Amino acid sequence: MMTPKPPPVFIVPGMHVGCLPDDAMKTNTLECFFDSVCLNTTAQWISTLPATSWPKPLNSSMKSRFISTTPTVILIDELMIEEWQNITNFSGYYAACSPASCTYTITKHSGILQILAVLIGSLGGLIVVLRTITPQFVKLPAL
Repeated sequence: MMTPKPPPVFIVPGMHVGCLPDDAMKTNTLECFFDSVCLNTTAQWISTLPATSWPKPLNSSMKSRFISTTPTVILIDELMIEEWQNITNFSGYYAACSPASCTYTITKHSGILQILAVLIGSLGGLIVVLRTITPQFVKLPAL
């Protein structure tokens, strides 16, 4: 008799399966990538490459604001950025890009009278075109 659900050969810590890849990806963690035993066992099961080409584990002793069990959805939401370093130097910008003169333009928007004139002109032109074209398309059948 067959077992309906055989026991797993190897469980990858932090890896989940869902109906859609997106569902599983959001709940996954990278904890297996920090463990050399887990990484080697996984590579042994899925890789056709020689053991010397297998990936090396991530360094867990490196300083990070994310821990190994942080869900990948949080890593993606944070753009996988450890720290923003915003150094703004406006004086350097103005020294390099200082213009000799500065000009600007003011765009004047159309007034209500101009808008009405354009609308009336457009409607008038449309009426003339329709009066010219319509009789050729609509011919009364001869009785």
